[in-house]
Amino acid sequence: MMKVRAMVLSLALFPMAADAQGVPRPVPVPVSGGQATGISVMGAAQQRVPVRGVRFIAYARGAEDEHGVLQAMRAAGITDATVGSPSGGLVSGNVAILRGAIPEVTKAKLDAVAGAATAYVRDHPGSAIDNVRFFALSEDCVKLEGTVRVAALAEARRRAEAIAAATGVTLGQVIRVAEAGGCVPDSEMVGGAPVDAATLTTSLTVTESVTYEIAGTGGARRRPL
Repeated sequence: MMKVRAMVLSLALFPMAADAQGVPRPVPVPVSGGQATGISVMGAAQQRVPVRGVRFIAYARGAEDEHGVLQAMRAAGITDATVGSPSGGLVSGNVAILRGAIPEVTKAKLDAVAGAATAYVRDHPGSAIDNVRFFALSEDCVKLEGTVRVAALAEARRRAEAIAAATGVTLGQVIRVAEAGGCVPDSEMVGGAPVDAATLTTSLTVTESVTYEIAGTGGARRRPL
């Protein structure tokens, strides 16, 4: 009986002896719902840059003068000017959606657009142009998005490495990534990132939620304070 107890005790102490000698033990990757899980972190990055050109969306309310609205927009230097919904024509209730682009945008060009809107409202009593929103050109936003995405992924990696070092494990491959933020698809709005008309800059934020596999032990575990 004494020998059996001694054998059980030696087997129970063996893992502790292995750790004391610095021999790493394999760390199994937990499985949840049939998918491997590991160290999950979130990395975010934001960047503000000047814009080259802008697209905009606005609402014209009141007089049903589609031709007059288009003339005013084109006279102000707006390209790709359209009035109505994506399917064409006035929307409803004397409300029309205005869309267009201002390439190589400057404060002077924005002033010209504001002046054209003021003149249109003056010449059409009871009308209004409001809810004006500016966005970076889609192609410019995509370039910025790529830069911010790389920075967000780097931040996620930094966080995961810090956690791995603190818990004495090593990171394996990426097993899951989910992204939030970035450019707004053209189909949802105008496309691109919102533009601050006062500074002619845009700020884009990308957030990456990343899960890394735990490959094993061997990281430098920090001692608790």
